[in-house]
Amino acid sequence: MGCRNGGWALASVLGVSILIALGGFLNLAHLIRPSILIGIIVLGNLLLIYRVRESFHAVHLRVQSFLAQLHPRWLASIGLLLLLLILGRAALSSYTGNFNETDDFDAYFAFPLKMLAKGNFAADPFSERRVTASLGGSVYLQAIALSVNNDLRAINVPDGTLGLLLFAVVCFSLCRLARLNIRQILCVFTIFALTPEYRVNSTFVVLPAALVMGCFLIVLTREFGSAVSLRRYFTLGLAVAGICTLKSTMIPGISLICAALLAFEFFRASISQAFRAAAAFGTAICVGMGPWMIDSKIKSGTALYPILGRGYDFTAYSSLPHVPPGALPALAIKTGIVSIPYLLMVVFILLYPRKLPHAYRTVTLAVLLGTGLGTMALSYATQGDSILRYSITIMWPANIFLAIVLFATLSESERAPRKLSAWMRPISAVWVAWALVFALMAGIANGAYGSWKTACASLLHSKPLWAPGEREEAAALQATIPVGAPLLTHMTHAYTADFNRNPILIADFPGMASLPPGLPVGQGPEALARYLVQHSVRYVAYSYYDQAGFPHAYFDSKIKSWIQRPWAREQVITTLDFQDNISTLAKTRRHLFDDGRVYVLDLMDSSPVERQ
Repeated sequence: MGCRNGGWALASVLGVSILIALGGFLNLAHLIRPSILIGIIVLGNLLLIYRVRESFHAVHLRVQSFLAQLHPRWLASIGLLLLLLILGRAALSSYTGNFNETDDFDAYFAFPLKMLAKGNFAADPFSERRVTASLGGSVYLQAIALSVNNDLRAINVPDGTLGLLLFAVVCFSLCRLARLNIRQILCVFTIFALTPEYRVNSTFVVLPAALVMGCFLIVLTREFGSAVSLRRYFTLGLAVAGICTLKSTMIPGISLICAALLAFEFFRASISQAFRAAAAFGTAICVGMGPWMIDSKIKSGTALYPILGRGYDFTAYSSLPHVPPGALPALAIKTGIVSIPYLLMVVFILLYPRKLPHAYRTVTLAVLLGTGLGTMALSYATQGDSILRYSITIMWPANIFLAIVLFATLSESERAPRKLSAWMRPISAVWVAWALVFALMAGIANGAYGSWKTACASLLHSKPLWAPGEREEAAALQATIPVGAPLLTHMTHAYTADFNRNPILIADFPGMASLPPGLPVGQGPEALARYLVQHSVRYVAYSYYDQAGFPHAYFDSKIKSWIQRPWAREQVITTLDFQDNISTLAKTRRHLFDDGRVYVLDLMDSSPVERQ
C-alpha cells in the first residue's frame, strides 16, 4: 500500500480489520489465550516500529508543513485547544473506573474475562447482551487489553482511547486528501471534538465510527487504483466486516451505504467490473465475519441477530413488543431528527448533481442514503428506544464526512471559478451548523458532557474495580457446587466468578434470552425450576441483598411509566418475575451458600432450607 495519501490511516484501518478477522478464527479454534494475545501485541508493536522507521522523515515534513499553516496566532490557539480536547477525551477512557453498574457489572465485564479463561467467546444462552450486542469482535479486543493488564479499568482502552485516536487520524487524512485549508480542517475537528460518544456502558462506540470513516477513506483514496479495483473492495469488505462484528446496531447503516455504493458501480462501470468488485467485497465479508457468525450460530442460535434469525432472544418465542398508538407521534419525531437531514441532502444532490465534484458524488449519496435509511430502520427495530445513542456511531462519521465533502467542493470552486460556490456556501454553512447543533444536543440534552466531568473526577480518584472480599466470596460460593457443574447467576458482580472451575451462565435480563422453548414467565416458581433442571441447570446464584440491581421499589413504577419504551418495559417485567420466582424457590430449596448477600440454591434438593 502506498503512503502518499493517508498511508498511516489506511494501514491502521486495515490492521484493525485484519486483527478482528484473525480473532474470529482464533475464537473458533479456542485459542484466545493470554500468551497468544500478548504475542499478537508484540508483533503489532514490531510492525509499528518498522513503519515509523520507514516513514518518519516523510511524516516529519508533513507535520512541519501543517504547523507552518497555523497562523495567525488565534488559529494556532484553536488548533492547540482542539488537540488538548481530543487527547483529554482519549485519556478519560483509560482507567477511569467510570462504568455502568448495571450493564457492565452484570454482564459486559464478564465476557472478556470468560473469553480469556475459556479461549473463546463462551456460550451464554441466558444473557440477552450476549445474543444481541455484538458477534464478539469487541469482546476480543477487550480481552487483548486485559491480557496485558488484568485491571478491568482498561476495558475501554481499545474503543475510547485507541479508537478515538484512530478516528482523528482518519479524519485528518481525509481532510488532507480533500485538500482542505487550515481553517476548514479546524472546523471539521471542532465537529469531531464536540460530538460525544454518548457512552452508557463498555460496549464499543468510537472504534466502529472510526472504521466507518476508514471506509470512506478506502473508497476515495487513489492508492488502490481504479474505482472498482479488487483491492479497494476487498479492503472495504474487511473494514465493514470489522464494524459489523464490533456492534450490531451498526449493521443497518453500513450495509445500506455499501449496497448503495455497489449499486452505483453497476451504473457507472461495466457489469463485469462491478460483479468482480462485489465478489471481492463479499469474499472479504465472509473472511472477516464468517467465523464469528458460525460461532454465534452454534452458541446463540442465530448467525446474525436479528437479520438471520432471533436465536435465543425472547422474541423467538413470543411476539415483538409494540409501541402504543399514542406514542407514535413522539417516535416519528425522534426518527425524523436522526434521518430527515440526510434524506434532504440526498434530494438536493439528486436535483443538482453537478454541484458536487464527480469524485465525491456517488460516495456522498451512498453515505447520506445509508445513514438516513439506516437510522430509520434502527428506530423501527428498537421501537425508537435510545435511538440517538444507537445512531450516533453512524451519524458522527457521516456528519464529519459531508462537512469535508462540502468544504472540498468550495475549495475546488475557488481553484477553478464557476457557479458552484454561490450554491455551496449556504449549504455548507447550514450543514456545519446542523452538525454542531447535533453535537451539542447529544452532549447537553443527554448528559454526555456531564459524563466527561464524572470521568475526570474518576480519573483523579480511580481505584481497582475488584472490591475487597469479592473474589473470596465468589470462590466460597463456587466451592459449594461440584466442579464442572453449570451455575446460573443473576448477580450484581458476575465477573468475579472463576470461569475455569464452572460454566457460569449469566442471566443479565432473565427471560429476555433463553434456550428453547423459552424461560417461563408468569407461570410460577415450580415451572421455572422444572425448565432450568431440564436444561441441566441445577444451581442458581442470586444477589438477593440488592435484588441484583433490579429492586422492586424502583422498577415497579417503570412498568407503568415506560409504556412508550416497550423493550425496556419487557426487560423489567421478565426480570422482576424471575426474581420473585427465585425468592419463592428459596423458601423450598436447599441453600448451599448464603452469606447475607448472595445465596446458591440447589433446585433438585427440596429438603428443609439450610442456610450455610
